[in-house]
Amino acid sequence: MSTHRVPADDIVQRINLHLLRCATLLACEQPNLGLKDANRALGLAESERIYHLRSKSHLYRGLCFRKLARWVEASSAFTKAANIRSWASRVGELKSEAEENIDALEAEWPKKVRFVD
Repeated sequence: MSTHRVPADDIVQRINLHLLRCATLLACEQPNLGLKDANRALGLAESERIYHLRSKSHLYRGLCFRKLARWVEASSAFTKAANIRSWASRVGELKSEAEENIDALEAEWPKKVRFVD
């Protein structure tokens, strides 16, 4: 039985293709579709243990959640993306924005309703 493994460069290109498609879909105001590509990229990055692309995938997931006003998921994704050096300050800003929106939503809701992480 032959075990065929996809070369690492091909995996990286496939992950980046999904992230590029996600960015394009975000620009076209289709964050739900973009989220699917970001999730595919994340799945590949995790299964192949390509950690910098895992973080990058979380960043794109966060951007999709942000567009969808899904602030809890956005905050969580931005936390997981925080180790991207070139985006470090921007990720912090995005996480702060998500947290502010979570606080605003919680203030509007009855005391019995709370977010579950």
